[in-house]
Amino acid sequence: MTMEPFYFGKPTKSLFGIYYPPRSRTSCHVGITLCYPMGQEYIRSHRSLVRLAEFLSSAGFHVLRFDYYGCGDSWGDCHQGSIRRWIDDISTAVNELSSGYDLEKVCLVGLRLGAALAMMAGISRSDIDSIVIWDPIIDGAIYLNELMRLHNEWLRGSFAKTQLDHKHGDHYEVLGFPITDSMREELANINLLTLERKPANSVFIVTSNEVTQNKLLGEHLESISAKSSYEYIPASKAWIKNRDGNGKGLVPISILRSIITWISKVYQ
Repeated sequence: MTMEPFYFGKPTKSLFGIYYPPRSRTSCHVGITLCYPMGQEYIRSHRSLVRLAEFLSSAGFHVLRFDYYGCGDSWGDCHQGSIRRWIDDISTAVNELSSGYDLEKVCLVGLRLGAALAMMAGISRSDIDSIVIWDPIIDGAIYLNELMRLHNEWLRGSFAKTQLDHKHGDHYEVLGFPITDSMREELANINLLTLERKPANSVFIVTSNEVTQNKLLGEHLESISAKSSYEYIPASKAWIKNRDGNGKGLVPISILRSIITWISKVYQ
């Protein structure tokens, strides 16, 4: 698989990305930027998003996956990350991909928190044609509570002493990653059901959880003039540690195929 790792963005705040050129004879002028989740979910879903990038490249698309500032191999410490900065990072990544190639359309694909970030990045721009949101975080306050619950469960299964207050100075430790007070506030303010303008012309919601909020989001997107599609696929959750204990999530091939099929139908 041909791929090109590189750094881009501001020299003092460089982001690490990997570009996958189209590998199909029917390549099209569409660029796809992948938006990762955060923390442990980033680690566990990494393999799935690498496979998705490879499959999309094979289907004829220009693909970029990258790390937000303070994450992975990008510059910055993990406590320096913020929702606002990561939304800006998505725009920087889109600009980088678009400027290097003769692209006619731009698509974002986001998983979990990355899905919410993709939606908010779409609102801040006017050139995002489509967005795929995979098991999206719709309500940030609910997500925070879920993270704290998982952290407490992890502590009960470890030798660490369980504490009701996980705060250390100006941040909380959640599953080995810091979440600052400002990040908690930003997360708590996320609610995709309150979006006032469409983030893209078309949005595909694909989920392994058949929950009411996902369908409500589709209805809300239609109300703000975005065409929405929804598909429920019972599959392994890419961001959950698999049973062999290696810390990585299983690759849900059925969901990856659904994403590729939807994008291909839209653009090819």
